[in-house]
Amino acid sequence: MSKARVLIVEDQLIVAEDLAKLMEESGHEVIGICETGEEAVKTTYQASPDLVMVDIQLRGAIDGIEAVQQIRTQQDPAIVYLTAHSEKGLFERAKQTEPDGYLYKPVSPLELTRTVEIVLFKKKMETRLRESEEKYRELVETISDGIVQTDTVGTVTFANPAYCRMLGFTIEEIIGKSILD
Repeated sequence: MSKARVLIVEDQLIVAEDLAKLMEESGHEVIGICETGEEAVKTTYQASPDLVMVDIQLRGAIDGIEAVQQIRTQQDPAIVYLTAHSEKGLFERAKQTEPDGYLYKPVSPLELTRTVEIVLFKKKMETRLRESEEKYRELVETISDGIVQTDTVGTVTFANPAYCRMLGFTIEEIIGKSILD
């Protein structure tokens, strides 16, 4: 596993220091500990961590969920929520931010380190997949050969720009039509 840059967002200093120690023992670099959501947003923008470990209930004007929502508008680090609260409404709000992990405190060191390992691996694979998809899309859209995709009954579901130019139609005019037309 490669070394990740970790930001810890926790307003209980003893808990934050324990998390930092576990992350460092696991070979990661803790780039900071933030006690408020506002501080977490600012630090994330400045330091670009790979992983943000966030307590949901924080001191300050915004909670951990709102902090993650703001972070997600600019960056996409892996997010792991840590909370001692199990209310369904809180979980549903957190789920809307698409976290990579969600742990209830107290969390065992093994559970935490394994979760972080899986989250970071998954994030790495998602990044590779996104890069591969971008390369594929660029290739398909810039190639001079026409490419068309249809469903099982022959309805066009995709056509690249070269195919559209060959037929003299726009993509909007081709998608949804029968290949026989």
